[in-house]
Amino acid sequence: MEAIVEAVYRDEAFPSEMTNDMLEQLDPRLSALFFHSIFCSGKTPLELASCLGKPSTIAAILKARPDLLHKEGVSGFTPVQLASFWANKTAFEALFAAGANINSPAVNGMDCKAIAISAGHADFAKTINEIANSKGNKSAPKGKGKKK
Repeated sequence: MEAIVEAVYRDEAFPSEMTNDMLEQLDPRLSALFFHSIFCSGKTPLELASCLGKPSTIAAILKARPDLLHKEGVSGFTPVQLASFWANKTAFEALFAAGANINSPAVNGMDCKAIAISAGHADFAKTINEIANSKGNKSAPKGKGKKK
């Protein structure tokens, strides 16, 4: 599992021993090797990649497990909502291009733009609008995700 955490941190290809179970769970004790424990406790590799802006890791995980795109983590936030909270443009773009629903409300009732603003990133809320409305993303899915 330590190799998975390191791959996320470095935005590298996953080791061949990666399993589906590893994509859904991350031992917080291992994550403390690379990140502050409060930042990553209980986060899955996709959640970590979304917070840290690791587009290659995001793509690799979603290729193996596309069902994780809209899965809420222990915090109640989806990967794209976490990318919004941390104002991580590269992660947000990768998740949006994969079809993440940016308008779905999080556990706190806020969508991605409101999450960014509440986290002190009003400028990123404008970036979200630009990404969603850009010519390059016109063909990207506008959020087919379902809310529980």
